[in-house]
Amino acid sequence: MIKVVEFYKEIRAGSSLPLIAGGSDGHKYVVKPRGSGEGVLANVVEFLSLKLGRLAQIPVLEPVCILVETDLAKKTNDPETRELLERSAGINFSTKYVQAASVYNAQHAPPIAPEMKDNIFLYDLFLLNIDRNTSNPNIIFNRDDLWCLDYASAVTVRNVVAGKSFKELALLKEKNGSMV
Repeated sequence: MIKVVEFYKEIRAGSSLPLIAGGSDGHKYVVKPRGSGEGVLANVVEFLSLKLGRLAQIPVLEPVCILVETDLAKKTNDPETRELLERSAGINFSTKYVQAASVYNAQHAPPIAPEMKDNIFLYDLFLLNIDRNTSNPNIIFNRDDLWCLDYASAVTVRNVVAGKSFKELALLKEKNGSMV
């Protein structure tokens, strides 16, 4: 199990307050703390969505479980981050940190092949991932590589993990026993 051995900084974007940390294997990771407002469910949803994405050949980073030990909180001066790290002791979700990656912008990034755009769109539709749009692409790139990010809001996976019914999510509602 990879352990967080060094805390670098917070990424002050989004509700999960991701952290950049060094792992015991010498790599840097983006850690989504389980003690954040989105909690453990968001971590599980993101982990499963990335695993499924890799199987579907969607460009996503490999999900990694990483151990945050209780003493890590003492290595930060920010009280909000210290409290978050204290609440996040244990196994957390992460991905490897992509050095020098930028948020995708069609004007400054390599073009995405039309077939890949369609595959990303269909995958988001399958997951009911409501968090990707033109102002928030949740895609990063570095040179010619790109990766789709942030599946914590994937409603389909979230409901499966939470054991919720899909009847209220149906696009075609039943009326008198038949689909309309």
